[in-house]
Amino acid sequence: MKICIIGAGYVGLVTGCVLANIGNKVTVVEKNKEKLRMLKNNQMPFFEEGMDELLNGVKEKNMIEFESNLKEVKGIIDIYMISVGTPLNQEGIIDMTAFNSVIDEISSLSCNSGILVIKSTVPIGTSTLIEEYLNRGGKRWVTASNPEFLRQGSALKDTIEANRIIIGTNSNKVAKLLERLYRPLKRPILIVDRNTSEMIKYASNAFLATKISFANEISILCEKVGADIKMVVKGMAMDPRIGGDFLGAGIGYGGSCLSKDLSSLINTANKNNVEVAILKATETVNQRQRMLLPYRLKEIYGRLKGLTVALLGITFKPGTDDLRDAPSLDIIRYIIENGADVRVYDPQDRACKNVKNLFPEIYIAKDCYDALSGADAILLLTEWSEIKDINWKKARKLVNRRLILDGRNFLEIEDIEKYGFKYVGVGRGAYSPDSLKSLINSCQFKKREIAKRECAYRGGINLADVKNIL
Repeated sequence: MKICIIGAGYVGLVTGCVLANIGNKVTVVEKNKEKLRMLKNNQMPFFEEGMDELLNGVKEKNMIEFESNLKEVKGIIDIYMISVGTPLNQEGIIDMTAFNSVIDEISSLSCNSGILVIKSTVPIGTSTLIEEYLNRGGKRWVTASNPEFLRQGSALKDTIEANRIIIGTNSNKVAKLLERLYRPLKRPILIVDRNTSEMIKYASNAFLATKISFANEISILCEKVGADIKMVVKGMAMDPRIGGDFLGAGIGYGGSCLSKDLSSLINTANKNNVEVAILKATETVNQRQRMLLPYRLKEIYGRLKGLTVALLGITFKPGTDDLRDAPSLDIIRYIIENGADVRVYDPQDRACKNVKNLFPEIYIAKDCYDALSGADAILLLTEWSEIKDINWKKARKLVNRRLILDGRNFLEIEDIEKYGFKYVGVGRGAYSPDSLKSLINSCQFKKREIAKRECAYRGGINLADVKNIL
């Protein structure tokens, strides 16, 4: 088939490459000039495991091409797909600007009929309204909803090995066409009406967000009663009715989907006078949870002014360079506003560059150990394997105070504390800031000792050259 995909973001580009790889001729339309330039030069505009090889492979076979607008797309198109972003605006409402712009472009095409598949996450009822809009003046467009369920960091795997493909359409002909399109993937397909398809997307993400907030709520109680949330969740996950996915306690969820979709679903409920107490509580818990580490840091030290804080991992999850709605951004902002110096390391250079543009005053470290130099506290925000594999025996010699606040619970307490660090997870047993203060202060080093170690780490610089540190 000949497929035209509008939007070369995570969804559009991954979907386009996968469809091209299974034998379809794909044209991807992308208006961003820099992104388009990169794609035409076989460069990925974002980091996603396996996508570099796949993009190069389908381009070599001439199965995919990239254009800047719909008018440049050649030949008869069997299926148009929209995958442009629909972010939240400042009022917490879905911003349909980019989406509506694409619809206007499609309506201006010379063809009087076509099939339009909506992969963008849009308010429930949109697919039906768009079909009515496109068919003014006697045209015969058919719209379908085909939501995506991929996760950044595993987007390619989630597309090729999708646990389900949802097709929302009122047309048997379109249903059969889309079934044929996806048949080579050999994945379960569910055909429903358009509104149901759009609701499935929102309900799925809202439920995943609820699982995360539930685990975070229980983690706070675990600290009060002296229980370990990791073992609690492990015990829960042994029940097949519950499962262990999305039950990791920590600093909450981020990214471009869960927060946005939850907020949109709550807005839809409000418009229809439906009370959704669980969804609202999910949102409240997540906002509270993402500030847990900096608040605790302030509890322990009394104030943040004058401290040096190392942040390891800033993307909202490992396997991506995406900072959209990342908890790290709120944490950095709070720490800076309270007078502390921030040293940041993340394996993704693009993420570091972007966060430096947002917060010019922070220090971007060249590696984990550089970030730890002189730190009064270490905040672990993203569970990158590179961070998990830090040599803590080496690290202990670089820090000012041996305090670790693990926002993802991905380190083991005994592995850390044997090197003299004090480890604070989320829901990992009783938490008391008062009991930590004397322990942390006993681990403090003099500034001159820190300067000496920093000089040694940076290649034996003479101590006289860094008197400003003293």
